[in-house]
Amino acid sequence: MFIKEQLGHNDLKTTENYLDSFELDIKKEYSTCLMDFKKI
Repeated sequence: MFIKEQLGHNDLKTTENYLDSFELDIKKEYSTCLMDFKKI
C-alpha cells in the first residue's frame, strides 16, 4: 500500500503491473531499502 500511495495509483493492480516491469534483483534491492527505512 505504501508504494501505491507514494506513486499516486488509485488501484493496487496498477502498482503491481508497474512493479512487474522490474527485474527480480532490482525488486529485492528496493525491498531491502524499504525495510531498512522502516526500521529507522
